[in-house]
Amino acid sequence: LFVLPALLARKKVAVRLHGGYYFYSHVTGLRRKLVGALLGRVSLAMVQGERLRNVFDGLVPADRIVVIPNGLDDAPFAAARGRTVAKEYGTRLRVLFVGLMCPEKGFRDVIAAVPQVPGAEFVFAGEWPSATDEAEVHAFLEQQSVLDRVTFAGVVSGSTKYDLFVSSDIFVFPTYFVYEGHAVSSVEALAARLPIVCTDHGALNESVRDGDNG
Repeated sequence: LFVLPALLARKKVAVRLHGGYYFYSHVTGLRRKLVGALLGRVSLAMVQGERLRNVFDGLVPADRIVVIPNGLDDAPFAAARGRTVAKEYGTRLRVLFVGLMCPEKGFRDVIAAVPQVPGAEFVFAGEWPSATDEAEVHAFLEQQSVLDRVTFAGVVSGSTKYDLFVSSDIFVFPTYFVYEGHAVSSVEALAARLPIVCTDHGALNESVRDGDNG
């Protein structure tokens, strides 16, 4: 709806894939031909990592695909480090997870790890996918008698988010979400100078280096 009118008006078109999986690369028949006819004429296609160059295979010429990782201004994180940020939820080692609290993001894997790390507190910032998920997770934590070491902070933003990041000790993100590219939350963790434990998925390993910062 946007690309076709721009091409008809002889404008240069740049597209950016936000994530690591492009649905229309996997369609067939008439839809494939239509998508290929349009994307084959774009001037530039941006992806979030070297690993993701092939998501446009057969649709965009390779010499028009460029890598532009996610980035952000780290000034708010530096300002948060300059403040005295108390650990509101206790004094233990703090493990932080930020994102949609669904299995595909590795959330349930982190929940399963809570009983195995008695010296740590876990803070989860994000939205529940459903009330059922929330009830199941709370039931598990109660059954394991570890609910006192877990905090669900909800969706955070602004100074609350920056303070939460810089007052944590480790960021965990064991995602295997099919659409994951270069997660913004991992970039935020890097800006907060946190070591990261994550899966080798999408383009995460292009900024999280094993044995260095993760």
